[in-house]
Amino acid sequence: LLEFIHTFVSSRVSEFFAQEARGLEGITEVTGFVVDELTFVGDAVAPAFPASYYIFDVFVDEYHRSVVENTNTLASGDLDGGSILLLLRWMREYHGAIRKELSIPKDQLRPALLEGREEQLAQEYLEIASGKIREWISNLMRTENESFVSRQDAPNMGEDGLYVTGGSIYLFEIVNQNIELVTEAQRAKLLCDLMVECNKVFQDISKQWRELLEKEKTKQIEAPETAAEGLVDYTMALANEQIRSVVQAETIRDETGERLTRTHQERFRSELSQTMDIFMGVAEAATQTLADIVFSDLRPITSVLFTTEWYQDDLLQPVIETLKDYCQDFHDHLDKYLYRRLMQDLLSRFALSYVDAIAGKVKLLKGKASEKLNLEMHRASKFFKEHMDSAAVSETLNIVRILISLIDSTPAMIFLEFFSVKKQYPDLPLALIEDILSKRDDLEKQQLKTILESLRQKAKGDTGSSLAKQRTLFSKLKNYSPLGNAAKGRFL
Repeated sequence: LLEFIHTFVSSRVSEFFAQEARGLEGITEVTGFVVDELTFVGDAVAPAFPASYYIFDVFVDEYHRSVVENTNTLASGDLDGGSILLLLRWMREYHGAIRKELSIPKDQLRPALLEGREEQLAQEYLEIASGKIREWISNLMRTENESFVSRQDAPNMGEDGLYVTGGSIYLFEIVNQNIELVTEAQRAKLLCDLMVECNKVFQDISKQWRELLEKEKTKQIEAPETAAEGLVDYTMALANEQIRSVVQAETIRDETGERLTRTHQERFRSELSQTMDIFMGVAEAATQTLADIVFSDLRPITSVLFTTEWYQDDLLQPVIETLKDYCQDFHDHLDKYLYRRLMQDLLSRFALSYVDAIAGKVKLLKGKASEKLNLEMHRASKFFKEHMDSAAVSETLNIVRILISLIDSTPAMIFLEFFSVKKQYPDLPLALIEDILSKRDDLEKQQLKTILESLRQKAKGDTGSSLAKQRTLFSKLKNYSPLGNAAKGRFL
């Protein structure tokens, strides 16, 4: 009897695999077939046998064993990624249907489907998918890089007037395909692992873009005659494209994350948040490149602040005109969020250029310096407030107004002025104060020495530990350390 049942079931399952399932494409049909067959056995066959025969269990074992044998035959060759996911999805559906319809737990079904190769197959899929994603994106990056460097035509423009490259659409096309396939296969762990591999690729892309930005910027600044035109426009397009990638990653994080169990939801969303950070990092590197280019054009002017030329001529007007030209393009063609970030960067650099200029061979003429600074800050404030929040402009330009107060302070008030400012700006470098005082034309040498000694004695307790708690624009100065050691000893 048992031999007959074995032969009968084996033949019936093999026939179904050959005629109905027809290979891996129809493997999902096997589940319904097995459930229907065993349901019939339970309803019509098993009652005809004594209970002690456990005949239903015999049929379950035979059907499952035959399914395993036929499945192993189908999966014995090389499988592509789609076939692996199909198998993994079907395995889960098969066990779920057997448990739900027939009350047979997975542990009762022996041997295991695919001989327990579930994790191995998942790893094989991960390698195949990540390899294809890397190859696809590498080809895309090659084309994008060539276009960015050659800049033969103006970048594409979206309906909103923003420059774009279109790369993000193609970038996420293959990523979304794999995410959707894995999600449909109900393999949450595999989905998280896939995003880990994607982030490795995205990190490589990020590194390539940063290196290319630095290379092209250096060429533009140091050897403009060798650089192709349009770097600013293409850099805006690159920055915008990174924001579009951030938006797509955010959509995947929120929409696909909702379809996962809580166990895997947190990890998946964490990986996608990292994806967003990677693309945002490139966008910020692009806007910093734009700011570097702008201030390289302004360097001939910012390098002569507080010199005789600055006192004699109106050097701010060409600065404002240059900024107007650039900022109009930024306003029209750069993502609004990045535009606001870039404007804040330009404003900060503008203010810092005045402070850093103190380190040069300059003279601070009593009355004249503060008068000219007040006039220029008024004009600069008016310009930046056309593009930014008024409070932010006033707060940033306040570091220049601090210069004015220190230039104008009477010898008796310098001590109080310095420590009053220090409360608001704990990272205010003492070296900067020493430079300001040493370059004032109204302080005698002995008077200067006394004031500096007094300031140093009072500042001895400032070890820098408090600076970690509050960093202001003064910490971004190029020519001064926040700890104030740079100028120590120069005027003793």
